[in-house]
Amino acid sequence: MSPASPLLRWVGQAARAFGWRDAVLAAGLSVFVLAFGNSGGYFLISLTEGTNPLFDPAKTYAKTLLTSFIGRTLPLVFTLRVAEVAIADGVRPWRAYLAALLVTLACSQAVLHLPIGRINRAAEHVGRHAWFLITYAFQFGTIVVIYALWRASQRTNARVRASEAARAQDLQRLQSAELLALQARVDPQLLFDALGRVGTLQIHDPPAADRLLTDLIALLRAMLPRWADAGSTVEREFAVVRRWLQVTRALRPDLPRVAVTRAERASGAALAPMLALPMLRSVIDAPEAVRCTWRLDAEAAGGRLLVTLAGSGCDTDPGAGAPLDLGPLHERLALLHGEAARLWVTAAPPLLVLDLPLVERTGADSALADTA
Repeated sequence: MSPASPLLRWVGQAARAFGWRDAVLAAGLSVFVLAFGNSGGYFLISLTEGTNPLFDPAKTYAKTLLTSFIGRTLPLVFTLRVAEVAIADGVRPWRAYLAALLVTLACSQAVLHLPIGRINRAAEHVGRHAWFLITYAFQFGTIVVIYALWRASQRTNARVRASEAARAQDLQRLQSAELLALQARVDPQLLFDALGRVGTLQIHDPPAADRLLTDLIALLRAMLPRWADAGSTVEREFAVVRRWLQVTRALRPDLPRVAVTRAERASGAALAPMLALPMLRSVIDAPEAVRCTWRLDAEAAGGRLLVTLAGSGCDTDPGAGAPLDLGPLHERLALLHGEAARLWVTAAPPLLVLDLPLVERTGADSALADTA
């Protein structure tokens, strides 16, 4: 690739990004440069003896502002745009900004030699082209230095924010992996009771024993972490809930009725382990919960993932008993999502809602999506 190819590409990208705001900025810079130019600025220079500098008939304000805009500030703004594109492409900032300054100075000198006459009659008053070049180099150099320092500060802040975001994502993945490992530690009491129940049923009802053993194996498989993917999804976590309900229902005939559903769009959404099942257990383990029919649901809306556990048909107030132990759930939400996640709880009607940021995950484990 020839050296001109990247330059043409940078110029093309800068031209496509150049908008009316850049033109307004260039016009404002024209007024600024003329107002604070040499010898007090063009507006304060008197070209005719005994006249007010602002109303000097020898001055051509429109022509001066137009040529300053076309020959100085517009090239400056555009070349700085090109410099930003080049920096994003790997060019060192000082080289890009120095090139922008030199090209701008070249444009300003070229305009002085156009067949439209002098930029203004101040050229006769304050000196020749060399003096103009020194003046413009000082003015535009100051502008470029200030702009370069501002952009360097912006780039540094962007890198810091990106680093903090990456660190937060790494921490969240680590915490999700730890929760997956914690989830894989099956409750020994549940495992002991299930195996004991399988032994009892094997004598009196072998088909029921086989079904319970199959459900227990499916639960253990569902709870095993997949180390290739430290996260989890709504689909996987709800599959764990279904398997747990199937096994627990065989051990506790009085287990409340629980329907587990999810919206199709929410299936692949990220859901950390040890959130859905602990929320369900904190509710249905209460004695009053057996008098309700519960529904665990997940839906995605407005960039949020809502995991809802709602009770209906309760013949008593479920909140009349001991308060729910939701402390561990609050701690996990704070660790995983900080202030971006909330847990809503109402007593009547009984309702718990996990309000989480919606993050789509690819490769959802659809093999676990069985119906309870």
